[in-house]
Amino acid sequence: MPTFNEPTGPGSPPSPTEPARTTAPPPRRRSALRWLGWAVAALLLAIALAGAGLWWWAGQATSLATVLQRAAQWLPAGQSLQSRDVTGSLRSGGRIGWLRWSSPSLVVDVTDAQVDWQLPLLLQRRLELRDIRAARIHLTPLEHDQPATPPQPLQELVLPLTVELGFQVDQLQWGDNPALQAQGLAGTYRFDGQDHRLTISNLALAQGRYTASAVLQARAPMALQATVDGTVTTPLPGRTQAFTATAQVRADGTLATEAARLNLEANLQPEGATPAPGTAPKARVLAVPPAAMHATAQATVRPWATQPLEQARATLQAVNLAALWPQAPTTDLHGTLTAGPDASTGTSTQPPTQQNAWSLTADLSNRAPGPWDTQRLPLAGLQAQARYAAGGWTVNQATATVGLAPRAGSLDLQGSFAPATRAVQGSIRLRNLSPAALHSALAASPLSGSVQAQMPSQASPLVRLTADIRSAAPTGTAPASATDLRIDAFTAQGQWNPEDNGGTVHIERLALDALRARLQATDLRISRGAPPSATPAAGNATAASAIAGQGLVQLTLPGSQVRVQGNIAPRTGQGEGRWSLTDADQTLRWLGRLPWLGKDLQGMLRTASAKGQAQLQLQWKGGWGTLQQQLHTAAQGQPPNADAKAPPIQLQTSLTSPQLDLVLPPRPAAPQTPPTWRHRCNCAP
Repeated sequence: MPTFNEPTGPGSPPSPTEPARTTAPPPRRRSALRWLGWAVAALLLAIALAGAGLWWWAGQATSLATVLQRAAQWLPAGQSLQSRDVTGSLRSGGRIGWLRWSSPSLVVDVTDAQVDWQLPLLLQRRLELRDIRAARIHLTPLEHDQPATPPQPLQELVLPLTVELGFQVDQLQWGDNPALQAQGLAGTYRFDGQDHRLTISNLALAQGRYTASAVLQARAPMALQATVDGTVTTPLPGRTQAFTATAQVRADGTLATEAARLNLEANLQPEGATPAPGTAPKARVLAVPPAAMHATAQATVRPWATQPLEQARATLQAVNLAALWPQAPTTDLHGTLTAGPDASTGTSTQPPTQQNAWSLTADLSNRAPGPWDTQRLPLAGLQAQARYAAGGWTVNQATATVGLAPRAGSLDLQGSFAPATRAVQGSIRLRNLSPAALHSALAASPLSGSVQAQMPSQASPLVRLTADIRSAAPTGTAPASATDLRIDAFTAQGQWNPEDNGGTVHIERLALDALRARLQATDLRISRGAPPSATPAAGNATAASAIAGQGLVQLTLPGSQVRVQGNIAPRTGQGEGRWSLTDADQTLRWLGRLPWLGKDLQGMLRTASAKGQAQLQLQWKGGWGTLQQQLHTAAQGQPPNADAKAPPIQLQTSLTSPQLDLVLPPRPAAPQTPPTWRHRCNCAP
């Protein structure tokens, strides 16, 4: 009988007659995968713990201040960020008492700012700052080196996330001396990935209130549409009504590539006369006054061109600049301004430097001129023609009329100016110009003469300067009361070198006879200095200016003489000065007639009395910038800076006075007995 063997294999049970086989150990890769899994889990746990810790820290009340301190270390070279009195968290915002960001061209100061945002929205690529408030923002432009190459045209302006913010600024200030101030700025800004949208719901500037909106395409061609609407209220001369005008500005065009072009239109038209504050409602006048303020302007701008203004035209009627600009004088302007391509150029027969020339024409009149100190504009009329070609300006003819007939004077101007090299030449001729038309305190004796600027050689940047201006009325023909503030003569001779130390004027001789005083200067040099390359620190004026001077200056006043000779710069200098007081009472009376001292000081000087003589001598060694820095350090209560780049300035003074008596008027709330100060000394501290 055949015998069959049972099959054996991996899936067969072992035969009873076969020995039992040993089971193979598990592969090592299973252990490696297990350890890798634990490592990944630990890493994820560490990341989660770090994220939780970071989230907890971002909610602390000091996290916002810490981030601002760290951000100051990450700014590019030349920029700085300072802050103080910061409270709040990075997660939800907070309050910033003071913040300053500075660069070589701009300083921004923010006071009492409140910021509110939601940090988790950043995970969704959204930035929402729905409530940004600031009590005051002050922007200060700084003088700095101009870039060697012009700015490049924009191609696009795309942000990596969507943005939505709302802002409110109680006071916004631009610049200093004078500053442009606006109040109640409020608005919103949004970016949805395609367009930038800005809305200004309120802005108060001077005597006007404005709103604005703008939409800018993020990608080429970057189409722009913007509008500004406002109302301006100004009093009407000789009326009890206040005049209200509406202002509209429209802008549309593109900003991308060199072909960018913007069309601008502006219109200022009367809305009607309304009662001035404090007048009865029955005084309301609905009819528009015949001399109502009205202005229109149109312009085409190419923002990336060498000459951005392609063409423009403006028409003015009864325009009062004080109603539109805070620091502007009161005016009543009429006339036209036109600018655009010169009709006589642009043909192929013209030289390349004369093609695409640009001309400006002005024909303006001011029906309400007046001196500067009365918040008026002395200019009564202006007729001018200017031309821009080959990077330079040429004024063929310009006549400015100052004051009203029959005492109106004029200035005739012609010349040229090249901004790139700062080379200038031309002449200004004065004809019967009354100083009283410029300032009401000056005598009305008319002035005539000329100021000349000539370049002897085109190969040299030197410009020769000469001036000879004299009063038409000889000295002694008017009573003493009328000659106290009279300008008798001004003569000067020197030269200007725009390439020497940022621009240097060398006055070989100068003489000014005015206000019963005489000023003389000999071999006087004043250098503008190179523009600063760093942002000025607080109290460090040398970073913001490098003005230096040297020479001899003498001033003769009624009863006094002043003489100063030497040189001074921000870090170095040496010289001496002397003030000799021969008749204290005469000098005191002369000072009391100067209107620029202010009414309070002027009144005190007029009622005070002085008698005697004195002499003050001064010697210095060091720079004016160093002195200013020392005074700033002392005012802050800090010790002198031992690491200063320049040694401290040294001042030596000596006062000699045989007898000097000064009687000051009593204060309004003080006893009627006037205080008396008497000094006798011969000392040299």
